[in-house]
Amino acid sequence: MERVFKRQLAELENIFQFIGEYLADRNDSKIVFSTNFVVEEIFTNMVKYNHTTHEDVTIGIEEKGGSLCISLIDRGVDRFDPRGSGDVDTTLEASERAVGGLGIYLVKKMAEKIDYEYADRTSKITVMLAMEKKNV
Repeated sequence: MERVFKRQLAELENIFQFIGEYLADRNDSKIVFSTNFVVEEIFTNMVKYNHTTHEDVTIGIEEKGGSLCISLIDRGVDRFDPRGSGDVDTTLEASERAVGGLGIYLVKKMAEKIDYEYADRTSKITVMLAMEKKNV
């Protein structure tokens, strides 16, 4: 399932609705929370930091081999591979830490796997989250 969203933080409500529709038949609040968090963090970063474009962002969600595969595609942007962002020292007090990076750090901790593709000024970030099996 895939949808296109405007490059606006106000779209988060519509994005959460899209995620909710996809996961509606699951009784798994953990995967809903994790999916919302991952998408919110990556989408927000795309909107806030990719100033070279006004293109919409495409979000896709699908199940693959027991995992939830979430992809965000951003066009007309510079390269940013979230896998290369450094870890955050969570042992420090918040006031002692550098600003930024905590959201991507948490996404990396939550994910089974993160893939990144970049070609022709198009960035695609794919996050795999573990899913609990459906109760049938």
